[in-house]
Amino acid sequence: MTHTEIIELIRECAERNNWYVYCPEGYDAYGQGATLVLSDQRNQGYTLVDLQRDVLTPFAADIRQAGVNPVLRHDDTDGHCVMRVFIAQSRNVRRDYTLDEIENRPIE
Repeated sequence: MTHTEIIELIRECAERNNWYVYCPEGYDAYGQGATLVLSDQRNQGYTLVDLQRDVLTPFAADIRQAGVNPVLRHDDTDGHCVMRVFIAQSRNVRRDYTLDEIENRPIE
């Protein structure tokens, strides 16, 4: 799956469950740099915790591979959750170099 497909899947789930959906343009204090922000405060049925358990955790490897990072935060004061969905700017995998590679690298 691509990051676009994952975002659309999460948005579709939000619409079906009447969650608050916010797509910040640029950085703001509420979105904190996220592509998509969800809140389940208007819903007492299927919640973001259920989404995390049923969908995001079982497919975590595929979601990470697509460069998507959903972060769930519990807000105990209001009794609801907020999920911020981030998309990695660079999907290049950082690799650990061996000691030989480090020693043989030219000095720049």
